[in-house]
Amino acid sequence: MRRLLLAITTVLVVPLTLSAHVNSPDVYFDGQAGPYHLLVTVRPPKVVPGIAQIEIRSADADVDEIKILPLRMVGAASKLAPTADSAQRSAADPQLFSGQLWIMARGSWKVQINVHGKRGPGELAVPMPAVSSGSANMQVALGILLAFLGLLLCAGLVGIIGAASR
Repeated sequence: MRRLLLAITTVLVVPLTLSAHVNSPDVYFDGQAGPYHLLVTVRPPKVVPGIAQIEIRSADADVDEIKILPLRMVGAASKLAPTADSAQRSAADPQLFSGQLWIMARGSWKVQINVHGKRGPGELAVPMPAVSSGSANMQVALGILLAFLGLLLCAGLVGIIGAASR
């Protein structure tokens, strides 16, 4: 009886003391862009449309420039590339580059990374989901404006009903 009570207590109490963080929205990618080894972190936007934060660390010191661009994974938009943005080199760490990309629609995206350096060009594609994981707060001024317009709309409705009933 005592063992059964201990087993039940263990099964019920131990899971309450355990915790873990799961389902991080960030994308971590370790890959080769031609001859260059890159470690990429992509932080997708919390709301879509929004701005994704990209950090790229080169394992090699001979990278001169990194350009990044967002592309859809499938469909016609995957073949129509926008102009690439230049990732900015960190002043503190010359092997760290960072940049931002606008993600305008939900779905499956990839961040295409073009590397130029002393050993020639390289290219890497990092997959990224674009889904809204939160909601943006409304600005106070916009809330006041919308409330005023809603009251104006209600007053107009009352005026129309009053004119129709006369």
